[in-house]
Amino acid sequence: MPTIIIIISSPHPECPSGVSVMNLRSLPDLDDALAKWKLAHPGKYLSHREGADADRQTERVFRDALGSDLTVDMPRAREIHRDRLRVLRAPKFEPLERAQRTALVQGNQLEASRLETELQKLRDATADPRIDSAQTPEELKAVMPAVLR
Repeated sequence: MPTIIIIISSPHPECPSGVSVMNLRSLPDLDDALAKWKLAHPGKYLSHREGADADRQTERVFRDALGSDLTVDMPRAREIHRDRLRVLRAPKFEPLERAQRTALVQGNQLEASRLETELQKLRDATADPRIDSAQTPEELKAVMPAVLR
Protein backbone atom coordinates (compact mmCIF):
# COMPACT_ATOMS: atom_id res chain seq x y z
CA MET A 1 0.00 0.00 0.00
CA PRO A 2 1.66 3.24 -1.08
CA THR A 3 2.09 6.30 1.06
CA ILE A 4 0.60 9.37 -0.59
CA ILE A 5 1.83 12.81 0.37
CA ILE A 6 -0.83 15.47 -0.15
CA ILE A 7 0.34 19.05 -0.20
CA ILE A 8 -2.32 21.26 1.38
CA SER A 9 -2.92 24.93 1.94
CA SER A 10 -2.53 26.03 5.53
CA PRO A 11 -4.21 28.73 7.63
CA HIS A 12 -0.83 29.70 9.15
CA PRO A 13 0.52 32.82 7.41
CA GLU A 14 4.07 31.88 8.48
CA CYS A 15 3.73 28.45 6.86
CA PRO A 16 1.41 28.76 3.83
CA SER A 17 1.47 25.08 2.93
CA GLY A 18 1.47 21.87 4.88
CA VAL A 19 1.25 18.17 4.36
CA SER A 20 -1.22 15.42 4.94
CA VAL A 21 0.09 11.88 4.76
CA MET A 22 -2.26 9.04 3.95
CA ASN A 23 -1.91 5.34 3.44
CA LEU A 24 -4.21 3.75 0.91
CA ARG A 25 -5.85 0.95 2.84
CA SER A 26 -9.57 0.93 2.19
CA LEU A 27 -9.25 2.81 -1.10
CA PRO A 28 -6.52 1.13 -3.17
CA ASP A 29 -7.26 3.36 -6.16
CA LEU A 30 -5.37 6.65 -5.99
CA ASP A 31 -7.98 8.66 -7.91
CA ASP A 32 -10.77 7.48 -5.58
CA ALA A 33 -8.65 8.20 -2.50
CA LEU A 34 -7.79 11.72 -3.67
CA ALA A 35 -11.41 12.46 -4.60
CA LYS A 36 -12.55 11.35 -1.13
CA TRP A 37 -9.83 13.44 0.53
CA LYS A 38 -10.73 16.54 -1.52
CA LEU A 39 -14.40 16.16 -0.53
CA ALA A 40 -13.45 15.93 3.13
CA HIS A 41 -11.08 18.95 2.92
CA PRO A 42 -12.60 21.44 0.45
CA GLY A 43 -10.22 24.08 -0.85
CA LYS A 44 -7.14 22.62 0.83
CA TYR A 45 -5.66 20.44 -1.95
CA LEU A 46 -2.67 21.88 -3.79
CA SER A 47 -0.92 18.80 -5.19
CA HIS A 48 0.18 15.28 -4.32
CA ARG A 49 2.98 12.82 -4.86
CA GLU A 50 3.72 9.26 -3.92
CA GLY A 51 6.12 8.98 -1.05
CA ALA A 52 8.29 6.36 0.56
CA ASP A 53 7.65 4.83 3.96
CA ALA A 54 10.46 7.04 5.21
CA ASP A 55 8.28 10.05 4.39
CA ARG A 56 5.74 8.96 6.99
CA GLN A 57 6.78 10.64 10.17
CA THR A 58 5.95 8.69 13.27
CA GLU A 59 6.99 11.69 15.35
CA ARG A 60 4.34 14.37 15.03
CA VAL A 61 5.86 17.02 17.30
CA PHE A 62 6.71 19.37 14.45
CA ARG A 63 4.20 18.12 11.89
CA ASP A 64 2.76 21.63 11.51
CA ALA A 65 6.22 22.84 10.49
CA LEU A 66 6.59 20.43 7.60
CA GLY A 67 6.94 22.02 4.21
CA SER A 68 5.77 20.59 0.92
CA ASP A 69 9.20 18.96 0.48
CA LEU A 70 8.71 17.21 3.86
CA THR A 71 11.54 19.09 5.53
CA VAL A 72 10.93 20.80 8.85
CA ASP A 73 10.79 24.60 8.66
CA MET A 74 12.99 25.29 11.69
CA PRO A 75 11.74 28.84 12.42
CA ARG A 76 8.16 27.50 12.54
CA ALA A 77 9.33 24.49 14.62
CA ARG A 78 10.95 26.87 17.11
CA GLU A 79 7.65 28.72 17.56
CA ILE A 80 5.81 25.40 18.02
CA HIS A 81 8.37 24.42 20.66
CA ARG A 82 8.01 27.76 22.45
CA ASP A 83 4.22 27.29 22.46
CA ARG A 84 4.69 23.88 24.07
CA LEU A 85 6.98 25.37 26.71
CA ARG A 86 4.34 28.02 27.45
CA VAL A 87 1.78 25.26 28.04
CA LEU A 88 4.19 23.49 30.40
CA ARG A 89 4.97 26.61 32.39
CA ALA A 90 1.40 27.95 32.73
CA PRO A 91 0.39 25.86 35.77
CA LYS A 92 3.63 26.77 37.55
CA PHE A 93 2.89 30.51 37.60
CA GLU A 94 -0.23 30.60 39.77
CA PRO A 95 1.17 28.98 42.95
CA LEU A 96 4.30 31.14 42.81
CA GLU A 97 2.31 34.33 42.24
CA ARG A 98 -0.01 33.47 45.13
CA ALA A 99 2.94 32.78 47.42
CA GLN A 100 4.56 36.03 46.33
CA ARG A 101 1.39 38.03 47.12
CA THR A 102 1.23 36.39 50.54
CA ALA A 103 4.87 37.24 51.22
CA LEU A 104 4.28 40.86 50.20
CA VAL A 105 1.17 41.14 52.40
CA GLN A 106 3.16 39.74 55.32
CA GLY A 107 5.99 42.16 54.62
CA ASN A 108 8.47 39.40 53.84
CA GLN A 109 10.50 41.16 51.13
CA LEU A 110 13.22 38.51 51.08
CA GLU A 111 10.72 35.74 50.27
CA ALA A 112 8.88 37.95 47.75
CA SER A 113 12.18 38.67 46.01
CA ARG A 114 13.11 34.97 45.93
CA LEU A 115 9.72 34.13 44.41
CA GLU A 116 10.12 36.91 41.82
CA THR A 117 13.40 35.29 40.79
CA GLU A 118 11.60 31.96 40.30
CA LEU A 119 8.84 33.67 38.32
CA GLN A 120 11.42 35.35 36.09
CA LYS A 121 13.04 31.98 35.37
CA LEU A 122 9.65 30.76 34.17
CA ARG A 123 9.19 33.86 32.00
CA ASP A 124 12.65 33.34 30.50
CA ALA A 125 12.04 29.68 29.61
CA THR A 126 10.91 30.53 26.08
CA ALA A 127 13.97 32.75 25.56
CA ASP A 128 16.41 29.89 26.11
CA PRO A 129 19.22 30.51 23.56
CA ARG A 130 19.40 26.77 22.81
CA ILE A 131 16.02 27.11 21.05
CA ASP A 132 17.44 29.48 18.45
CA SER A 133 20.70 27.58 18.10
CA ALA A 134 19.00 24.21 17.50
CA GLN A 135 19.66 23.17 13.90
CA THR A 136 17.55 20.01 13.76
CA PRO A 137 14.16 18.96 15.12
CA GLU A 138 15.93 16.44 17.37
CA GLU A 139 18.13 19.15 18.90
CA LEU A 140 15.08 21.35 19.38
CA LYS A 141 13.04 18.63 21.10
CA ALA A 142 15.92 18.13 23.53
CA VAL A 143 15.71 21.75 24.75
CA MET A 144 13.89 21.66 28.07
CA PRO A 145 14.80 24.46 30.48
CA ALA A 146 15.52 23.15 33.99
CA VAL A 147 12.72 25.26 35.48
CA LEU A 148 10.17 23.24 33.47
CA ARG A 149 11.46 19.77 34.30
